[in-house]
Amino acid sequence: ETHEKRYVTFEPDHGGWNNIRMGMETAALFAWSTGRILVLPAKARLYLVSKASKAHGPFDFYDLDLITEGGGVTTTEEYLKERTGTSVVEGCADEHLASCKALHFKLRDLAHTVLWKPRTDFLVLGTRFGAPDDTTTRSIKKHAAGRKLVDVDRHPSHNATTIHFATDAKRDLRFLTHFYTFMRWSRADMGRAARRVARDELRYRREIQCAAAEVIDLLKEKAHGRNWTAIHVRRGDFQFTEAKVDANAVLKAVDSVAQDSLIYVATDERKRDFFAPLAQKYSLVFLDDLATKGSKLQAALLEDPNWAGMVEQLICGAAPVFLGTWWSTFTGYITRIRGYRGLRPSTFYVLPKYRDAFIKTSKPVGGAAWWREWP
Repeated sequence: ETHEKRYVTFEPDHGGWNNIRMGMETAALFAWSTGRILVLPAKARLYLVSKASKAHGPFDFYDLDLITEGGGVTTTEEYLKERTGTSVVEGCADEHLASCKALHFKLRDLAHTVLWKPRTDFLVLGTRFGAPDDTTTRSIKKHAAGRKLVDVDRHPSHNATTIHFATDAKRDLRFLTHFYTFMRWSRADMGRAARRVARDELRYRREIQCAAAEVIDLLKEKAHGRNWTAIHVRRGDFQFTEAKVDANAVLKAVDSVAQDSLIYVATDERKRDFFAPLAQKYSLVFLDDLATKGSKLQAALLEDPNWAGMVEQLICGAAPVFLGTWWSTFTGYITRIRGYRGLRPSTFYVLPKYRDAFIKTSKPVGGAAWWREWP
């Protein structure tokens, strides 16, 4: 099958924002690497990111100008019209397009739906530009860690008009993994370029960046030139009870790394009294404390309260010292941002047995990996 335009479509993960983010990064970098147009998913009320009854497409939180400059993008509606002559999907007239199961079946029918699984398959991209050298070949095999190597440029889907990534837990089709643990590039320079795309183009939109920058400046002022600490304490619906520790455990962890009394707290714990043991010793600051009238933060949260968690990730990503929650994908992205900023040596976890995991020498990852990032 041949066509002048070629596309990548994908179904967002059914989990929270950072689970969704991992899958969309994979789809975006796959599209960039294969020269295909990325089809932006239709808007929906995403899990835990739908305050004020807002619907979003996953890329609504990103700077689309940068993404567009990096490669072609189109909307789901425009894609459907291009491929079928209409943006209407039969059976979806009375509900939001993104939440209609018929849309997913339509996208699968219009494409070569790949059955690659991060647990068992490892993608190799860019062999059309040349085979990997010996060093890169060893690196690919090391990171594949026994998974099946898939040469994307020689796969049967290569000439398809559209390649589609489905999400189907029953078939283990869930891209809950980091792009770099699921695919590698045949040339080292292409791999570096792809990682730069992830760092420089797949980043939060300007309003989120500016709100976070304002808060970071305020925290620097409050710290009077000393090194303040940020902590992410995951509570809520977190299923990993070992990491859902009490306040005294958090206090002990903070005591082991904090260099000043100012602590910024990012948390989904609704009762501030939970942090009473820390408040007796440290000066605690929460995001709500800083959303003052006329601030960029207030303006951002009024425009979309769902930006709050993303603002907090950027704040924690810039803190001189950071303590996060093991197994949390929210913390995971913070640690990647800190890696970009050169803050790996001051990045820790609350759980004692994992406290120094991020600053230790990295090990290759085999299979689907989501619980932390690897610098």
